Amino acid sequence: TKRFPGYKTLDQMLQPAGATHNAHTSLHHTFYYLTLPQDQAELGLKVYLSMLGDLEWNPETFSRERQVVINEIVEERM
Repeated sequence: TKRFPGYKTLDQMLQPAGATHNAHTSLHHTFYYLTLPQDQAELGLKVYLSMLGDLEWNPETFSRERQVVINEIVEERM
């Protein structure tokens, strides 16, 4: 994101703070999960807010994540 230049993944920002995260996509919703130590809550909020509203466009990453979302939707319908 623009707020965290130089980081390529959420893991690079969150794992050093002891955080774990994941997401799941259904047909109508995407759910994001973040677990981290209480004293790192501000970092978690800043990272997730940046992720949701201040992304840098990368067509390669978009294409890869698009396929992940499609696969999750297909699996849910089975």
